[in-house]
Amino acid sequence: MFRKILIATDGSWLAECAARAGVSLAKGDRAEVLAFSVARPYPVRPTGKETKAEIEAAIAQAHQEAIAHAARVAGFAHEAQIPCRTVTAISPFPGDEIIQAAEQNACDLIVLGAHGGRAVTPVLPGAVAQQVLAYSSVPVLMLRDGGRREHTL
Repeated sequence: MFRKILIATDGSWLAECAARAGVSLAKGDRAEVLAFSVARPYPVRPTGKETKAEIEAAIAQAHQEAIAHAARVAGFAHEAQIPCRTVTAISPFPGDEIIQAAEQNACDLIVLGAHGGRAVTPVLPGAVAQQVLAYSSVPVLMLRDGGRREHTL
């Protein structure tokens, strides 16, 4: 049914659950996986007085983390003997990047986890997942946070 599945990850436990589900689906369909992670660099200090070197270091650190997250998904695909390619992006807008990567790479499904805001209603998915669900022309399989506290890997 699916030929290429984009699995978006932010390195969280829920992203890992979604990645495992996406790889399992890919294995059943003999599909290829695109492991995708977006580096969201934040200022080192919220003062607005960061130096250029501090900003560049924060971007490099965020990018290395995104590479590691995508590599973890690729590891799951490798274990399942599924073809996988890793792609990362650097952007403050991960939802846009996920949608664009799915379209540019001819993916026919996006798999991602949705954490949901704790301060808001826990029934609502996270902002990134909401954006992908709302604007993607590619079908989306979203695994929701069932109330478990988030842990990063």
